[in-house]
Amino acid sequence: PTQPVWSPDGTQIAFIRRNLTEPRRAAPDQPPPLGDVWTLSINSGEINSGEINSGEAVQLTFTQALDRPPVWSPDGNYLAFVTADGQIGMVATDEPGTVWRMDSATIRAPLIQLAFAPVEKSK
Repeated sequence: PTQPVWSPDGTQIAFIRRNLTEPRRAAPDQPPPLGDVWTLSINSGEINSGEINSGEAVQLTFTQALDRPPVWSPDGNYLAFVTADGQIGMVATDEPGTVWRMDSATIRAPLIQLAFAPVEKSK
């Protein structure tokens, strides 16, 4: 696992799990390793997912390209990330495998990392 990020409430960690299909070559013409976004739930020092005692990670994306580091929404219900082809993806943590792609055609600079804007609470 690489590039771990904690959920806002500190109970889960999201990370990229790279699936190398062959040894990585140090040649520029080689594609990046495959990777997907995963989460682990943390409770009382134990690693859990879904069921508190399951101890298994939950795979949230199922892509054929390396997703870049995810970022949590302020409420912890969503993870947003940039795909290898520069698109914006978002997944609900309770709906593994359902990735929403957002139109980033009007963005002129390459996307590397996303951030959620803080939500202002009305008084």
